Amino acid sequence: MTEVPKSEPFNNNYYLRRFNLRTNLDFTVTKTLTVKTDLRANFSEINEPNLPDVMTGGAWPMWRRITSGVLTPWLYPVNNPDGSYGGRIGNYSLNPKGILEYAGYSREFNNDFNINITGNQKLGFITNGLEISGAYSFAQNTGFTRSLTRPRFPTYIYNEDGSYTPVFSDLTRLAQLTRSAGITRPVRRTNKQLQLSYNRTFASLHNVSANVVGMEVITRTINGTSGQPNRTEVYKGINGQFIYTYDNKYIVGYTASYSGTDKFKSAQKFGYFPAYSAGWILSEEGFFKDHVKFINLFKIRGSYGTTAPIILRQPITCMWIAIQDQPVPIYLVKCPVV
Repeated sequence: MTEVPKSEPFNNNYYLRRFNLRTNLDFTVTKTLTVKTDLRANFSEINEPNLPDVMTGGAWPMWRRITSGVLTPWLYPVNNPDGSYGGRIGNYSLNPKGILEYAGYSREFNNDFNINITGNQKLGFITNGLEISGAYSFAQNTGFTRSLTRPRFPTYIYNEDGSYTPVFSDLTRLAQLTRSAGITRPVRRTNKQLQLSYNRTFASLHNVSANVVGMEVITRTINGTSGQPNRTEVYKGINGQFIYTYDNKYIVGYTASYSGTDKFKSAQKFGYFPAYSAGWILSEEGFFKDHVKFINLFKIRGSYGTTAPIILRQPITCMWIAIQDQPVPIYLVKCPVV
């Protein structure tokens, strides 16, 4: 952007300033216990010029003003012979150079902080393939805005006789800048998970995989000085999964979730969502390997499950749980039940 000289000490140039801090620490506490921590902080500042307008319907984006014909070079001069800003009476855009000199700026500050702690303990002393893991995360997003703005400024029409006509008859001197500030998005979110997993193969043919996961997600919106009460949303759930694979060819699975949210009344907060699946990996069959050598993996799979779709005035986030590291992935959608 071309620097426009200003008679007032404010900076309305476009800029983004961002500072990032991130650290990852992995600890091997014992041969069977590992702990990981992930800390991330982000601080940003975004500055941009205030772009007001007096057109019907409010201020348009600058590109729309140019392409729609309300801001074209032949409508009025940038500066009149006496140095004042040119303008035109009617539904036309404000002088763009005058906007950069007089209209002020808008500035947004955002601070994001996240910490994740996970741990995994192998329980081989009980039975091979058994382990327990936990995770805790905390995220805080805060932000605020600050602006120093002016909605319009004096512009004039230069007449043929050398006289000047003000575009705004009620505005003959520059008004004072208006200062404003506000909080944008103070949100705190905690997520706690505990998982018990089991994965083991017997006689090189039978693979059994199972896990149980409990979770709780709490989101708090701090409204600060808005005058509205703070809002807390809680999501809780227990998810279970069992998969049996025979000879790496035939798979059956069962997944279930009992979960809910405090968005609904007590009798309807929680729901049970089962899902069933089966799969057949044809590419592991001898007849397939012998006759279709150009395909490495070919499988047929099917699944059936229940969910709880819902329509609210505010959107509800549905969680997709993907069972990873399996020949036939299973996906379960969990939505709060009405």
